[in-house]
Amino acid sequence: MRSILLTLIAAAVLFPLTANATDVEGDVWGTWTKENSPYNVIGEVRVPPESTLVIEPGVLVDFQGHYKFIVDSLATLLAVGTETDSIFFTCDTLTNPDRWHGIRFIYANPSCHISYCRLESGKATGSWPDPDANGGAIYCYYSSPTISHNTISGNSAEYGGGGIYCEPGSRSMISNNTITGNSAKYSGGGIYCSDSRPTMSNNTISRNSAESRGGGGIYCEYGSNPMISNNIITENSAERRGGGIYCYYLSSPSISNNSISGNSVVLEGGGLHCNYYSSPTINNNSISDNSATGEYGMGGGIYCYYYSSPTITNTILWGDTAPNGPEIFLEENSDPTITYSDVQGGWPGEGNIDVDPLFRDPEAADFHLMADYCGDPDNSPCMDAGHPDSLDVLLDCFHGLGTDRADMGAYGGRNSGWPTGIENGEGGLLIPKRFLLLQNYPNPFNATTVIEYQLPARRYVKLEVCNILGQRVTTLVDERQQTGYRSVVWDASTVSSGIYFYKLTAGDFSETRRMMLVK
Repeated sequence: MRSILLTLIAAAVLFPLTANATDVEGDVWGTWTKENSPYNVIGEVRVPPESTLVIEPGVLVDFQGHYKFIVDSLATLLAVGTETDSIFFTCDTLTNPDRWHGIRFIYANPSCHISYCRLESGKATGSWPDPDANGGAIYCYYSSPTISHNTISGNSAEYGGGGIYCEPGSRSMISNNTITGNSAKYSGGGIYCSDSRPTMSNNTISRNSAESRGGGGIYCEYGSNPMISNNIITENSAERRGGGIYCYYLSSPSISNNSISGNSVVLEGGGLHCNYYSSPTINNNSISDNSATGEYGMGGGIYCYYYSSPTITNTILWGDTAPNGPEIFLEENSDPTITYSDVQGGWPGEGNIDVDPLFRDPEAADFHLMADYCGDPDNSPCMDAGHPDSLDVLLDCFHGLGTDRADMGAYGGRNSGWPTGIENGEGGLLIPKRFLLLQNYPNPFNATTVIEYQLPARRYVKLEVCNILGQRVTTLVDERQQTGYRSVVWDASTVSSGIYFYKLTAGDFSETRRMMLVK
């Protein structure tokens, strides 16, 4: 109740009631402006097919009843605030105890964008298989909106996806969000994926809960293979399975460079649960201080069941607790491949070790590795202990610490999506297999982004950025470069928001990719 009151007080300060308040219901399009805010939703609203609604920074969308905000077939919603002027989707829970029914994308235009918004107090109601029971704040059905830099908190769902629910066909980019304090009665307290492949990167997913089946932080089912990278997944809980992440029925996501800590479950898999032919790729994660708390709890770190055999590399499993299998518990023909990882209590596999990883400050949930040249008292044994065919892309006191090979843990190794190279046989150096230009990271971004590429041979390289009209904005690289993996940071603070293209030319090789700057 205290948090609700604080939210209402903050909203009152930021959005004082004025004579310009606007009541809305039914079909809506055009532009909602700060001058005409707040927009009081007095009935179900819909952006009709092939229409566009733009919501400007600073707008308050205040729901007066348990109403849906529908973005219909090929319709576009552009709710893009700024870092200092958010857009609010909320309701007064004292006068509207039923709350509101979330933003619901139904075959919507893929250019939909929700950024720098606060989505609070949404509630999806109904019973399975009614889709209305899913997605407390955001529901995506054959829709792939970009969801970035938002705070999604205090939402709930009667079935799945207390914060976000992704149905079949969804390939949403979910990045740089704080997803916290959401709940689902069935699965996916933070995010629920069903037969979908969103990208989840750079999010903080914390204190979400799933009451019945599992997946306190993230739940994936029915062939969902999202990319889950560079997230902090902490203090989520589930009644039965997968306090942090639950992978069920042929769901094998790529899980890389995540800090998965302090999550809890009663039965199985405090940090991660893999079930029924689900075999994710788990690379460079720190899985620590998770727990299976019940009397028959199994797999404080990872639990695998029924032909689920993940591939685990460069990962630290340390300090997890359970009555049975504190770090890893296997059942029903599950046979993971674990290599170059630090597993407390030991685990068979090439390159595995069993030694205190020397996290920098685990009590404060800081799972960076110690290094004496960063001012720490010791050097972590996980430095330079990863797979020989992997290197750290970023070398500083918060990412890669070693120089010979990747470190183990969340902050070592290549960024998600960086392909594995091969040894050249001369100095242990890595030679990329082919020319490749990778998607910039993060994307969308504000106001810097990293562009990565690989060169299997020495070439004269040009890397240029152009605007949507094809006009060159800047040249980032214009020189001859040696074989290897390269990364360049583009600082776009002096250019306006919009879509940009970056083009790599290296000899006869040329490739162009698209990126989005959102300020």
